[in-house]
Amino acid sequence: MSAVRMQMLERHPFWGYLLMQVQLIADVTLPAVAATDCVKRIWYDPRRTRRLAYPELGFVLAHELGHHVYATAERARGRDHHRWNLATDFAINRIVTRIVDPVTGNHAYQPLPGILLHDRFNGMTAEQIYEALPTDPVIEVFLRGRPDPISVEAAGRTASDHGGGVDVHLPVELDEESRELIAKRLRAAVSHASAQGAAGQVPGEFARLIGEGRARLPWQRLFRRLVASSVTRDEYDPRRPHPRWAGEGFVVPSLAGERTGRVVVALDTSGSMSPESLTAACAEIRALAQQVEDITIVVADARVQEVIELDDLERWLKRGRARGGGGTDHRPVFDWIARSGRPPDVFVGITDLRSHFPMRVPPYPVLWVVPEFHRDPPFGKLIVVPE
Repeated sequence: MSAVRMQMLERHPFWGYLLMQVQLIADVTLPAVAATDCVKRIWYDPRRTRRLAYPELGFVLAHELGHHVYATAERARGRDHHRWNLATDFAINRIVTRIVDPVTGNHAYQPLPGILLHDRFNGMTAEQIYEALPTDPVIEVFLRGRPDPISVEAAGRTASDHGGGVDVHLPVELDEESRELIAKRLRAAVSHASAQGAAGQVPGEFARLIGEGRARLPWQRLFRRLVASSVTRDEYDPRRPHPRWAGEGFVVPSLAGERTGRVVVALDTSGSMSPESLTAACAEIRALAQQVEDITIVVADARVQEVIELDDLERWLKRGRARGGGGTDHRPVFDWIARSGRPPDVFVGITDLRSHFPMRVPPYPVLWVVPEFHRDPPFGKLIVVPE
């Protein structure tokens, strides 16, 4: 167990860091290979784990960490417990199988026989898998039997053995202190991986759960103060109803100066961006869209992953995931803007600035929206989002 832990820390810093933060507890009463409280502990049955090869044992430990990383207990939100357990394991197992050994270039960990793993769920979140399960005849066998609750003595809880899994699932309810602990740990794991030059090993699906965050930046005031003199107009525009009154059923023309023209937002979805940063970013995008005439979201890590126009913005936000997870390079974003032939009135980059930038300064205002811990950009103005 110690050897696998040290190997994971050396070769997969993101996962290894997380594994070093939890307590590994041997428990011969465990009715499965492993279990976790999703915060501080991972239990394992040494009678079962001693028969596993290193790649299999690494798979078990990474699987348990997956429940921490993807907050599977928190995301259940009243869903059927048994079905949700199946969905989360399908999602996590797919991610663990894609961890690559940087030395050999092969898959680092070996799935145990009979685990919940199927290609038809590739690219799907646990929520999407949950909805697909009842209509999938291949999975019907797992949905038929609902195992009786079993006692996990060490955890002092009643668990569910959902069949086809490497672990039993504890009904975890996290308090605010535990949530904050996990959030800090995940941020530190990403930073550790970045410092080791392994930011690209952070799973791409990590932090793609957008949620309904609350914006912290007063976009109208920021635009007025920083770029209003060059990009806004100060007359009434009957083509743009005032958003404050539109919800009340009144069509009132807005002051054009209250809204900025075309804005391009570059959302950094590289592996170095924490889940909290991405959640906050999407909240800011939603608030920003209320203050502009036209907005385009360019989702990118080391390349442009997707482009979302204003009409598709809400649908994209509700989708709950964004493509990316590799390194960071803003040069493809500025190249895309140049090729589009439509320079923005304002460019907004939401990033931690661990990136590469073009040598030439763009011919339009540039704002960087960054977390408290960030690097300095070669051009543009900074707006720091408080923790």
